[in-house]
Amino acid sequence: KIRFPRLAPRSLRRRPAAPTPRPPRPMASAEKKARTSLFDVNAVKSPNDRNGYRLVQLPSGIEVLLVSTPDATKTLSSAALAVEAGSFQDPAGVCEGLAHYLEHMCFLGSRKYPGESEMEDFLSANGGSSNAFTESEFTCYYFDIHNSQLQKALDMLAQFFIEPLFVASSADRELDAIESEFRRTQQNDYVRRDQLVCHLASKGHPFASFGWGNNESLRARPKASGVDINDQLRRFHDAHYYGTRMRLAVFSVHSLDELEGFIAPFVDVRREAKVAQPPMVWSSYGWPVQQGQLPLFLRVVPVCRRHELSITWQLPPQTDRYHHGAINYVSALAGHEGRGSFLELLKARGWATAVTSGVGSDGYSRNSIVWMFNVSVTLTSKGLAKWPEVVTVVYAYLEMLKREGPQQWFHSEMCATNRMNFRFQEQVDPCDLVQDLVVRMLPHQGLAKEDLMKDGFPMDDAAFKPEYINEILSLLRPDLAIVTLQSSSYSAAASGASDMGASADGEESGSGESGSESGSGSGQGEEEEQAQPGRRKTSGSEKDDDEEDEGDRAEDDGDEAVDPFFDPSTTWTKEPWFGTLFARQPFPDGAVDAWLASPTAQGLRLPDKNRFIATEFALKPKDTGLAPPPEVARYPVRHEGFPEIPSP
Repeated sequence: KIRFPRLAPRSLRRRPAAPTPRPPRPMASAEKKARTSLFDVNAVKSPNDRNGYRLVQLPSGIEVLLVSTPDATKTLSSAALAVEAGSFQDPAGVCEGLAHYLEHMCFLGSRKYPGESEMEDFLSANGGSSNAFTESEFTCYYFDIHNSQLQKALDMLAQFFIEPLFVASSADRELDAIESEFRRTQQNDYVRRDQLVCHLASKGHPFASFGWGNNESLRARPKASGVDINDQLRRFHDAHYYGTRMRLAVFSVHSLDELEGFIAPFVDVRREAKVAQPPMVWSSYGWPVQQGQLPLFLRVVPVCRRHELSITWQLPPQTDRYHHGAINYVSALAGHEGRGSFLELLKARGWATAVTSGVGSDGYSRNSIVWMFNVSVTLTSKGLAKWPEVVTVVYAYLEMLKREGPQQWFHSEMCATNRMNFRFQEQVDPCDLVQDLVVRMLPHQGLAKEDLMKDGFPMDDAAFKPEYINEILSLLRPDLAIVTLQSSSYSAAASGASDMGASADGEESGSGESGSESGSGSGQGEEEEQAQPGRRKTSGSEKDDDEEDEGDRAEDDGDEAVDPFFDPSTTWTKEPWFGTLFARQPFPDGAVDAWLASPTAQGLRLPDKNRFIATEFALKPKDTGLAPPPEVARYPVRHEGFPEIPSP
């Protein structure tokens, strides 16, 4: 995820004089009785987890997970609150980025704590900090602070949702802060790539909304249309910010009983919306890019020097099948890098250096409408010249997986690894922990209470469902793919496109929408996007979209990079929000038919079974007389020529 400091410099902020607020009230005994105990999380936590847990629901409808650590060295407490409202709920065509704007404005004072930077100053004075991020379907607020001041900090957070001020005089500075975040994000090639898909989404689809927000969408266009942005802000808060949509997690050295007393202010959050809204039926929207527009081929001019081939397929959400691990299975095999993998073959031919695959954890890649399965290949200059053959190798590998069929042993290896990781779970930074927990708790994530601490990773060998795996593989077809080819070799040909007035209006948009109606809205706010919330694990080996490392960039192999299928006279189009130059073009003659003809490639096969996954963890006596199994014994204990290490 990409995160930026939310607040403007304190020197720009005013703190109006106000009487000292009343101290937070403790939870009354009647309120304690009214709260509901939901599930004993301690019964399903990792054996290596020393924390104590309590999951309750308050009368306001908020589900709260309290976490008490026995580690007295922890001086900071952390809390996070997620509300199931994000950029998918932005008003269509009006104030795009409103959910992200609301996230900013909530920090700027409440009736009880009216100072514009009062919470930030309080946290800073007590060794803490705060931030937030907006996703497609939710917004998450979080902070940390010295243990002694946790109660007041929680009260301050609760006021965001009880009676925020939304002072109009603060609006301009926060809009400037959002614009600054957007400008910094503009240089991320992965974000820009994903925004192109959103730009080509069908008109009226939630994907087509510009969820990041900037000066144009939140200031200029509303003003030109006579729309009061701050009135829209209050309407959004009244319609979507209420208790039954919220989840809270608190981590501290305080006891569970003390923590339960600290969350008393959240009882005052309204339970239901002030303005009733019809339920969102996300499944009614269908795929962002309709099947009639597929397959789709885009050439893109990147910001960084790189040659990258990306193949994306739209899948039905797999939320209700998480414990079967079908998406994890396909992602792991598609991202395999060892013997028999398509990456091994591409490296042997000198065409590629790296591959990532799977469904990312951000709101663009994984939501209640669609899951975007992506395979990205970092190409060499030779690989760029052979890119249709690179695609052929990818499809040949997928065809091999279909022929071999789902393998129980590979599913069991995944489960054994996940069980081992869970058994020996490492400590997580408390601030990251509470964020992860509240997101897992949200209803649209679909996690059962007993799987909350496992984060939905498959651990049951018996949950193997070959039909689910085959269903996913059947959708990874050439005629359903979105193929994006990013290459810095296009820069020269596209250098004059901006001056020539390239735009994304008209025929270049797959849905025919104008630049003002289509957008790059991945349904995500820009403090954390692309998830890309660095924050969440991915299914398989697909990395978060903001992670650009040296392996992602084009390697200098001594040859000039040339795409022989590229026409230099190509007309370039500019995506309206990020300004990405792209060309929507047909595939080379006969390419799609060749990919559909079940291609094969020599050397592609399933990975070897991993015989080194531990399954028994009991300590053995030192002298058992047991010999290592043959598959282990064949490996040398030492290598010839390796220097001896002298004894002390």
